[in-house]
Amino acid sequence: MTKQYLLGIDIGTSACKVALFGKDGKVEATVSEGYPVYYPHPGWAEQNPDEWWEAVCKAIWTVISSSGVSPDDIAGIGIDGQSWSAIAIDEEVKKYVMQKIMVAGSNGKAK
Repeated sequence: MTKQYLLGIDIGTSACKVALFGKDGKVEATVSEGYPVYYPHPGWAEQNPDEWWEAVCKAIWTVISSSGVSPDDIAGIGIDGQSWSAIAIDEEVKKYVMQKIMVAGSNGKAK
């Protein structure tokens, strides 16, 4: 079979949303997998990048398995993420070194 589907992934501020589209634009399946926002101090808002990854993987698996579409039939993937999201990565262990500071919190603002 020819590749007839497109997968969209949106890693948002409260959930990862994944949608599978036919090339005609018809939505074949959608799912949303949430993750928490942590508030370690007043005015701070952070998220754990590992929880993003878990939500993305689960959402993709759910969309593909519920649609019955073979991953081999997906022609392309589009990915969108939170605005201005930078994650510090340790050079030695290739692991993030802190939670992701969210724009919604005041901990990322100049003092």
